[in-house]
Amino acid sequence: MTDITTLAGLQAMKGNLSGDYVLKNDIDASDTATWNGGLGFEPIGNSTNRFNGTFDGGNFTISGLTINRHTTDNIGLFGFVGLSSSPNKVVLKDVTLSNADINGKTNVGILVGYIQRILDITNVHTGGSVTASVADGGVAGGLAGRCGTTSRLISYCSSSADVIGKFCGGLIGIGTGAVHFSYSTGTVSCTYTGEVSSACVGGFIGLNSAFTLQCFSTAGVAVSGDVVAGGFIGMQASACHAVSCYAAGSITGDTSGYINGCVGGFFGTTDGGSPGYAHGCHSVGTVSGNSFVGGFVGYNYTMRVIQYINCFWDTDRTGQANGFDGQAIQSGTVLTGLTSAQMADISNFPVNTTDGSYVNWNTDEWIFCDYPLLIWHDPACPSPPVVPGQFWTRLKGATQTFS
Repeated sequence: MTDITTLAGLQAMKGNLSGDYVLKNDIDASDTATWNGGLGFEPIGNSTNRFNGTFDGGNFTISGLTINRHTTDNIGLFGFVGLSSSPNKVVLKDVTLSNADINGKTNVGILVGYIQRILDITNVHTGGSVTASVADGGVAGGLAGRCGTTSRLISYCSSSADVIGKFCGGLIGIGTGAVHFSYSTGTVSCTYTGEVSSACVGGFIGLNSAFTLQCFSTAGVAVSGDVVAGGFIGMQASACHAVSCYAAGSITGDTSGYINGCVGGFFGTTDGGSPGYAHGCHSVGTVSGNSFVGGFVGYNYTMRVIQYINCFWDTDRTGQANGFDGQAIQSGTVLTGLTSAQMADISNFPVNTTDGSYVNWNTDEWIFCDYPLLIWHDPACPSPPVVPGQFWTRLKGATQTFS
């Protein structure tokens, strides 16, 4: 086990990519802005030589990390993690990266650019800005840029970063694997015009094939052009599931006259050939756009077999009378619009006639305040009340306000 106590020691991890590291104190990384002729910090690991070790942040903070490598892929504190085959042992945990400024071509994130294989990423929190090149199909996320097909579990993580890219999300740009008990609170934006394809932007994940459980986003989403935008996920792809999740940020889309633009309070659109579903999810943020707009999903594809089971949107807060645009929702789906007053009243949510429990709205998971909040994050109703764009959070005993 190697102790890290200095900024130089942090950079020195590149010399042993299978090492086990422990951060022993806070590190001010602001000097990286002038390193390497302005390129900044050199990411730990790349697609050729990948990081396959462990990093324990000791609940300390790395502040001011700067990377300016606009023509390089796989950019973050860790550039590329995990081998393409076993053995893989990557664990990244218990660290905060604040006031970061991370810039790359594609696969860009504050913690890691590209995740091939991991065992676990847990209790990691990021803030600052992340930018990937939209023109180059840039993938960007506040925590991680791209998660490969063999990623495992990301849990108890958050990001307040401002993210720009073509496939981008407040926490993850392109996601697979599983993401549990995590959230995003920053901003996500994209301007893109393409003839045959769309950009995908989500408050939480841009393009998603992951299983998300008890996650939320209050991130603001602003897009223009051929962009699929959702308050939680931009495009919900093949065989992926969202359970007990919500979106509360504002979503605005100038998509008029574009062939691939749509805006939804929770999903921008649904795609993929294998069945997927959303169970017990809701959207409450303002939704505005000028083509294919819905309070819950912007454009629904019937043939994509995404089922909405006991899901809701707030007709007042979203400003949308319709939950979806596009094609008809699947038979047996329950997607319901409620007023703001109804969203605060548990009696409006479905009850199991057998035992009286709330179907997909277990009161061990949800607390009903101005709208349902996740108890793991908010054990009591916030005061002042939660409003879209501002979130009062209680995570591990700390109280913070994001705006």
